[in-house]
Amino acid sequence: MPLEAKIYNKIEKKYKILDNMLIIDTNIEEKTLKESSALVNDSFPFRTACSDMQKYPCKCFPWHWHEDVEMLFVTEGRLLVKIPEKQMLLSEGDIIFIPSNILHSTSAVDGYRGIHKEYIFSPLFIGGSWNSIITQKYVLPLIGNNSTYMIIRNNDENSEMLQILLTEIQKLAKDESADYEFHIHHLIEKVWFILLDELKKRNEHHSSHILVQNRLYQMLEYIQNHYSEEISLNDIANAAKISTRECNRCFKNTLHTTTMEYLLEYRITQACTQLIGSNTPITEIGFSCGFSSASYFTKRFKERIGMSPKEYRNFKKN
Repeated sequence: MPLEAKIYNKIEKKYKILDNMLIIDTNIEEKTLKESSALVNDSFPFRTACSDMQKYPCKCFPWHWHEDVEMLFVTEGRLLVKIPEKQMLLSEGDIIFIPSNILHSTSAVDGYRGIHKEYIFSPLFIGGSWNSIITQKYVLPLIGNNSTYMIIRNNDENSEMLQILLTEIQKLAKDESADYEFHIHHLIEKVWFILLDELKKRNEHHSSHILVQNRLYQMLEYIQNHYSEEISLNDIANAAKISTRECNRCFKNTLHTTTMEYLLEYRITQACTQLIGSNTPITEIGFSCGFSSASYFTKRFKERIGMSPKEYRNFKKN
């Protein structure tokens, strides 16, 4: 898949995603990859939308994480969901639950629509407070240190009921009747009970590989801070105090790419952002993104995007 299908254009650090229901403003912190949204707040820590990955910039949403839990329900086509050390292909009717603080990304699949409903809410939407018996007994088993993603396939036992509940939740959120918040909360509790039942049946308490994720965060932060400089594989590995071999294994097993390919993609991502969001000369943008010469910048950019930096700027601005 070309990089054009992977890059998510970032302008002023704001992502504005036009859904067929609403526009969501989210922010992803460059150093930590943490996502935040003004639409999930203490007064009602829940949001939902129906999105088509084909309409997202470059048909993907980049690597990020958040303290909220997230559910994705594919209603048409296919959706590729990635988390560290795993990538999952979801088809129509499939549902995935992603716990708090899990690094993940989503992208379209070539030749398929990627329409899906998404539900993001605070764990405290269920338990009220971290000290409550509800949180301790029923919430933490799904979001604790040993928790991981959970997929409910279209033909699984609980699939039909989950689909009905999630569809009704989104209808309530869209219509916003006088008491919709109360009904959404009630239905989310039913959804949560099904997830707990799935957890008990499957015993999917896998390790979250905290050590691997921490190493990855350190190396990603180093790349984000030094991508404009001349950096080597050894420099990136040293940021996490590991060998270059372990560094490559970490990137391959978690982000499904090599270390230097990720660095190149990150540099081109930054170049795309500058090409669209500024009038800075193209040669200057190339040097500021870590490319050693204007010709090398143009060559690698065209290999990944399919057009020159100048053509890309004109195409995106017209």
